[in-house]
Amino acid sequence: MIKASAIVQARINSTRFPKKILKPIYKNLNSLDLIQLRLGKCLNLERIIFAVPETDLELIEYLENKNYEYFTGSEKDVRDRYLKTAEFYSIENIVRITSDCPLVDPSLVDKCIMKFEKYQYVSNNTPPTKSDYANGSDVEVLSKSSLYNSAKNFLNNKDKEHVTFPFWDGRMNLKKYRLNKNSSDKKIRITLDYEEDLIVLQKLLNYSQDIFINYDDIISTYKLLELEKINGGFQYDAGWK
Repeated sequence: MIKASAIVQARINSTRFPKKILKPIYKNLNSLDLIQLRLGKCLNLERIIFAVPETDLELIEYLENKNYEYFTGSEKDVRDRYLKTAEFYSIENIVRITSDCPLVDPSLVDKCIMKFEKYQYVSNNTPPTKSDYANGSDVEVLSKSSLYNSAKNFLNNKDKEHVTFPFWDGRMNLKKYRLNKNSSDKKIRITLDYEEDLIVLQKLLNYSQDIFINYDDIISTYKLLELEKINGGFQYDAGWK
């Protein structure tokens, strides 16, 4: 069975919602804590590392106090931060997670890693226009060597910031696979971009009282509580433009 390590990109100076990843979601747990705990349930992950800007001193202090593994690098060139993290920890297969996805499902991560044995890039959310999964359940698996190739050939600032655009927008010739569902959840937001998203996440976990709630139950609870009335009006690609 192939093994991989999760590299979780994180920063606290979000212009839309500053320090959002440090805000409590359930009891005293914030997005970083939930990701660490939930990814800890994965069967095919060797380690979990937070890749953070070297200037985010408050975030670094938090990670150190929690004894979470982390690596620091460029704030704006997130792709380089990934590469430097992978180099330092000798990671060949990368699971890319973002820190605004606190409810990422470990079973989806394991499924993506398993599919990666036969492909060069696997995700459940790209391209976003075709994704069946809720915004905030995002998983991508790629190799360090492919990321090197991207960094060598695609020098646009958006490619540096968003890391994997060339992997799924047709510019890289890769054998790709995207997880599909029988029905679409793409209008559902379990991501953490705005204060309204934080309220939704808090309501989800306060209702379920289970920090390991699975993807299907998250979607059912979101619909049951009619949480789209709180955060359903935001565009999925608001941070990409």
